[in-house]
Amino acid sequence: MEILNEILDLFLTSWAVHWQLKGSSNIAIHHELGEFYDELKDFADEYVETELTNGELVTNIFPLNPRVKEVIQDPVNTVVRQATALRKSVVLVKDPILQDWCGRLISRLTHYIFLLGTPPASAKLFSKDPSNELLNTLKKLFNDQNEFVTIFNAWLHSKKVDANIDLFFRQHQDELLEISDTILNTNKELFSLKEVFQNLSDEAKSEYNYWVNYFDAF
Repeated sequence: MEILNEILDLFLTSWAVHWQLKGSSNIAIHHELGEFYDELKDFADEYVETELTNGELVTNIFPLNPRVKEVIQDPVNTVVRQATALRKSVVLVKDPILQDWCGRLISRLTHYIFLLGTPPASAKLFSKDPSNELLNTLKKLFNDQNEFVTIFNAWLHSKKVDANIDLFFRQHQDELLEISDTILNTNKELFSLKEVFQNLSDEAKSEYNYWVNYFDAF
């Protein structure tokens, strides 16, 4: 029942944020959230039907009363936080009857956590657009993104760097700070998820591999 409540809470939050962002400049996120809550509804239906088919009592799976009471502050990040919390709960489910369902839900939650949670400057970089001047400069100055993160963070702590790199860092400090943080956070998250996805279906593994490649900008 707790899993179902978490799904319904996330469904309602995603739906509310979808409405909240309609007509704003975040039209792409508006559409992604629409697809997300549609998928969550299907997962909730499948969960209930699976449990009932296997003899569970309706009273044992009937949800509590999840609801959204007011306009959501920091709306997109709220969805990402709830989705991350739900994923942690689903990873802990050990019922063999639900393992396929859990694997698919973990995969889709991961998809939307990364899709909605990646900041704009980072998303632009990781799109690998060959016309992206910031990406092209990073490729010229550093062997790979991990070297960039190491040198950039050393520079933030007042370590001297090459004059050209120092100028580049000063000109793009805010964007580069966001990108550096995203690389560090996604590397950490992908590493923590590796073992989880190893035990899932080939389809789920392909979702994981997609994000590994996506966050490898250069």
